[in-house]
Amino acid sequence: AMAEGRGQEAELQRQMDERLALEKEKRIEHTQQMALRRIGKRDLYRGWSAWVTPYLEKRRQKRTLIAASQRLLRPKLMNAYTAWRRDWEVEEQAKRTMTVEQRLGAQLLAVTRE
Repeated sequence: AMAEGRGQEAELQRQMDERLALEKEKRIEHTQQMALRRIGKRDLYRGWSAWVTPYLEKRRQKRTLIAASQRLLRPKLMNAYTAWRRDWEVEEQAKRTMTVEQRLGAQLLAVTRE
């Protein structure tokens, strides 16, 4: 009976050792797969970085140039608007001082120009 008990213990020990060996193999395989994934992602990241870094730099330069050109154009825009406004005010003042006949003549002239 004792020998039978020892035989069962030995069998249980062997089964546990097999199970532990299988689990160890699974862990090793999983670790290898994770390493391969990381290597793949690293390469993908390097490729992405190689593309995106110059792209973002070009975008930044473009925005900087646009902002600088806007700062340069703004005074010209204001000068053009001021000149137009002055001309318009002079025209409006002239219209207010016109007689009815002069207004009709100006309207007729404007229509014939179109």
